[in-house]
Amino acid sequence: MTNMAVHRFAYRGCDVSICVEGMNADGAVTGYASVSFAGEEVRTLAAEAIHRSGAAAMSALARQARHLIDSSTGSKVDAGRTLFP
Repeated sequence: MTNMAVHRFAYRGCDVSICVEGMNADGAVTGYASVSFAGEEVRTLAAEAIHRSGAAAMSALARQARHLIDSSTGSKVDAGRTLFP
């Protein structure tokens, strides 16, 4: 049985859902972050590095999601239009 942890949070008008699964046979933790805007999923990010703990993977994915949102926001989000054209 695989251990799984899910963390959800809102950031700058977007909803972020992070899912981290337990260690695989190599001792690495895998996971992904899903970014939604106005109820629609707009991007899914996979863990870009090998993480040795669920907390490290969760933190890295949260940073990736915030960076994606920060680099994509501005007038698009402020005007209530879609986050990614």
